[in-house]
Formats: sequence, structure tokens, C-alpha cells
Amino acid sequence: MLGWDIFIKDKSDTTIANWVVGLGGLDWLRKLEKDGFAESLESGGYPTSYKLLAKHVIPFLKAEQLPDYEGPFVIGDDYVRSGGMNTNIKINEIALNGCKEDDYLFVIAWDQS
Repeated sequence: MLGWDIFIKDKSDTTIANWVVGLGGLDWLRKLEKDGFAESLESGGYPTSYKLLAKHVIPFLKAEQLPDYEGPFVIGDDYVRSGGMNTNIKINEIALNGCKEDDYLFVIAWDQS
């Protein structure tokens, strides 16, 4: 496993944001689940998905400060991933600005392996 392609979607399946993370890049979701603020819908990477209120996602997207995580430095045959990096960030500003804090959003994470 190299990491995750993360997509934040609303109930109409509109993509609000997406980015790529390395190993450990889902730790923020696991913490939200442990604290009772996110619900795991699927696991296993094909995909892994969660449901949570927008108020747990909107602030970091609007600030363009994606969740921090501590991931290992990974060197493969044809790739290198720095630990803790968020890359290829795309935010749909129109969809993001249309979200209300009490809307449910879905985080879909695809295993990059």
C-alpha cells in the first residue's frame, strides 16, 4: 500500500474536494470515528468510506489546511513518498460554499496499491 486517494462528496455525489495522502493519511478519520463523530461505512480500501457531519471537514478545507498525520517515508521500485504529505489537492469552491455544517458528507478513500 502506498497511501490513499481521498474524495469528499455530498449526498448528491458531487465531489467537494480530493487529494492524495500517504500511509497514515486516514488517521484523522479513525480518530473522528473513535470519538463518535464519524461512521465507518466500508473498509478494505476498495473503497474505505465514512459518513460525517460537514462541520468536521469544512473548516480545514476552507483554510486549505488538510489534516496532519505522521506517515512513514516510503521508497518503492518507482516511487518515493514523504511521510505526512498531502498532494494533488483540488477543492470545488462552489460545492464547498454550498455546504452547511449539519449536512452529511462522505469520505471515500481508495487504496493506491
